[in-house]
Amino acid sequence: MTVVVCDANEIIDLLQVDSFKSFLKLKWDKYVPPDVIDEVREDNTDQLVTAINSDKLILPTFSPKELIKIQELKTQYPSLSIEDCSCLFLAERLPAVLLTGERRLRRIAADSHRVLLLSSNKRDVSRMPELQ
Repeated sequence: MTVVVCDANEIIDLLQVDSFKSFLKLKWDKYVPPDVIDEVREDNTDQLVTAINSDKLILPTFSPKELIKIQELKTQYPSLSIEDCSCLFLAERLPAVLLTGERRLRRIAADSHRVLLLSSNKRDVSRMPELQ
């Protein structure tokens, strides 16, 4: 089973183009840090709530030690938001593919993780044949 960590911009994009329900049908374990959920402010966030309540999106909890590690990532990468750092940390911990359209996060994560941009017209999954 492929494991993915979703950044807010991917969820927002999927909600905006009405593709979120299709995304949920993918046979992936989909993780979203709780602070990332708080960033989503779309009109159709009811779909997001339904996905969480039906366990189609997994909201992990972080221990105090893990929260410190996330803060250390924020110190190491000041251009990233704390939400981005929680995604980066979670992708490292699981390990998982990171779904993000955010350029700064993609660049940092590309060195150590598989990164996939779902909402781009330039969908390059050639580096990840297991996702094709």
